[in-house]
Amino acid sequence: MAMSNERALIYKAYKEQKIYLTHAIIKDLISLNKKDFLQSGEDSGLRNVWEEICVQVQGEFSYFWGIHDKLIQDTIKIIYDAQDESFKSLVETVVAQKITRVPFFESVYKNVILEAKRNKNERVKRYNRKEEDEF
Repeated sequence: MAMSNERALIYKAYKEQKIYLTHAIIKDLISLNKKDFLQSGEDSGLRNVWEEICVQVQGEFSYFWGIHDKLIQDTIKIIYDAQDESFKSLVETVVAQKITRVPFFESVYKNVILEAKRNKNERVKRYNRKEEDEF
């Protein structure tokens, strides 16, 4: 079933806003760069929480995943709540009109995780190589 032009435009704007929100969440996680926020040791070479999340999503098991998972979810809600009413209205319209089947917060969470999987930051790559060498 083809989408009407109006629904297609709404969906396009919605997707663009999800991308914007995803990048805002990542930027916030990158800003968590003080030693007090990091779960990995100083010798890890990782500089912020986002890099720790990337390492974990790319296959490094950590007992701290629950902390990072909750942090991602909380950050999504905080940044969403800080958006203006037009942004929230767009999300509500998409939900009300059932333009997408995936719930908004779940969709943004999946985007964040996908970006973490794709991250090719040199420190993340170096950490992953170091872990592979230990096996």
